[in-house]
Amino acid sequence: LKEISFIRDKWNIDITPSIIKYLGEPLQRLSVENLTIPLIVNISLYCPNLILLKIGIYSHIDFSGLAFFKDLRAKMLNITIFYDIDKFFRKLANNVPINVSKISFYVGSCISNKFSKFKEFLENCHNNFEMINLNHIIELEFLKIVLNYIER
Repeated sequence: LKEISFIRDKWNIDITPSIIKYLGEPLQRLSVENLTIPLIVNISLYCPNLILLKIGIYSHIDFSGLAFFKDLRAKMLNITIFYDIDKFFRKLANNVPINVSKISFYVGSCISNKFSKFKEFLENCHNNFEMINLNHIIELEFLKIVLNYIER
């Protein structure tokens, strides 16, 4: 099994981390929602061959779990988020694994000022990104932020 998606799972929160524990070794692509600390830990421990991790955050989560992101082995990270965007960017900046070279964000359309902390994110994360996809129409000010990141 090389790819698995856990989307809209309604079972006990311990089930998905357990499945990851037993099926994680060969996984190359994984999609998850309902992010929990045990889930992040198990992905870090049991998915050594992970290339792409897709994360959906559709409700409030415990952002302290982002500290466990540092141990992820994924090379690409796709994140869809609808809550606490500013807090998320601040926490993620210091915890993006160094091996992540491609990162994509999709921020819910109901959120105004979607990327107010994006500059802070780029200033505080590693500089090994080959691709940053914002799924967003960018204005000149925003483009300057990205260009400054590229120059450093």
